[in-house]
Amino acid sequence: MRVATFNQVQPILGTRDVAKAVRFYVDRLGFTLAFGEPTNEGNYVGLRRNNVEVHMQFQYEHEMGTTRLRIVVDDPDALYEEYKDKDVFSEGTRLADTPWGTREFALCDLDGNSLTFYRDLKKPS
Repeated sequence: MRVATFNQVQPILGTRDVAKAVRFYVDRLGFTLAFGEPTNEGNYVGLRRNNVEVHMQFQYEHEMGTTRLRIVVDDPDALYEEYKDKDVFSEGTRLADTPWGTREFALCDLDGNSLTFYRDLKKPS
């Protein structure tokens, strides 16, 4: 059985105003916009400073108290196989290639915190 290696974690910070939050991180905290468009239509962005990447996503008021993490793994397929018989997936959980260039799946822990495990398809595995 293959075992996946965990490599990095990116927190996903909730915000009620993506554009305003991006301006704060860029203008005041020295981050650069790594991906996404901080507009009313663009509700998911990545910010980077040196080797640290923070993701930000629009959240409704009732979602603001949850934690969301994106965890970079070398082999999401192996990790999916490891977890599939451990009663951690909800109905509809699936492993898939995304339009934004990752292979990933997500689950929630017992407290509703979201964990997304992924590999960037543009980088060699």
